[in-house]
Amino acid sequence: MLAKRGSSYWQKAIRTEPSSNQTPTFDDTAARIENTTRAQQSTLRSQVASRERFRCPITRSFCNNRKKVLQNKGLEVPGEPYDLMETAHIIPSLLNKFDPKTNPAAEAAHTWDMFRSWTNLDLEKFVGSKINTPANAIYMEIGTHRHFGHFGFYLDKDAFPSDPNKYGLRVLDSFKMFNNSMVVDFATTNDLGEPIDPPDPELLRIHAALAQVLHISGAADYLESVERVCDDYGTLAPTGETDIGLLLSLRLP
Repeated sequence: MLAKRGSSYWQKAIRTEPSSNQTPTFDDTAARIENTTRAQQSTLRSQVASRERFRCPITRSFCNNRKKVLQNKGLEVPGEPYDLMETAHIIPSLLNKFDPKTNPAAEAAHTWDMFRSWTNLDLEKFVGSKINTPANAIYMEIGTHRHFGHFGFYLDKDAFPSDPNKYGLRVLDSFKMFNNSMVVDFATTNDLGEPIDPPDPELLRIHAALAQVLHISGAADYLESVERVCDDYGTLAPTGETDIGLLLSLRLP
């Protein structure tokens, strides 16, 4: 029911006709998400960290590891707050592991299935090493990365239509660490002044639409509550509150 409602809202929001493609199975999707090397992931992290000047553009916190590097070199350290950072993929990668208790392949595959079922995005552009590009990544504080992956907030291009890399920050559930301006503006150069791609507006538009669909349908909070029960107990809740049908739909092909 939730999936049907979400699909209906999606079609009303950004699509005029349903996809003609057959809905992919979990195994089909997982097979298409090719793992990438740690070296590729590390290179991407360095690129987006430099583009974002080592700050999370959402919370405005500065990278704690970078702070230590600057301190060791006797260089000036930017102001607080300081946090641990990660590379957040807009189209998720297997190496984006939000929770050590979950299967990263499963989490990525479920999100890919939403992109494939509800959008016209060509995911073949993002298999293998092609997923690790600055256009598909944002430097984020760890908790914010998880929030982004679970569609708890989105970046609204319509707030600044004339500025290609500026977005309004739209929060769909409570999260205390967002920057006060509620504006995110991406650079197009690294900290050395060299050109670098900003996040792709089309990918962020699709992420935003999915976030709104899940929020309107109530699916985001419901799915998160079911996964919390599973994570807390490791199995069905002893109180009998677990939605077994939904849990199976999340965990099984």
